[in-house]
Amino acid sequence: GARRIDPGASAAQIAAALADVDAATPVVVYCSVGWRSADVAARLRTAGRSNVENLRGSIFRWANEGREVVSGAGESAAVVRVVHPFDRTWGRLLRRDLRAPVD
Repeated sequence: GARRIDPGASAAQIAAALADVDAATPVVVYCSVGWRSADVAARLRTAGRSNVENLRGSIFRWANEGREVVSGAGESAAVVRVVHPFDRTWGRLLRRDLRAPVD
């Protein structure tokens, strides 16, 4: 059920991405290292969403701890073994065996 929200999106674009999600539904925001998602979470709270959390430690920490990572939604959802590292520099925070290739 994850949705991609561009970290540079306007408040209106962020609200539109979650328009069909009940305001009481918990929302967890995450990114590679946690900085961009913290900003999006703060903007969601400012926009009136009260049940918003930033994934502490980021998706990198989540994966490094061996937690399940899923790609896709619905019937196309699948557990994946690698995470996109954003770029080679930030990818050093992700275990080597978990890094998807970077172009």
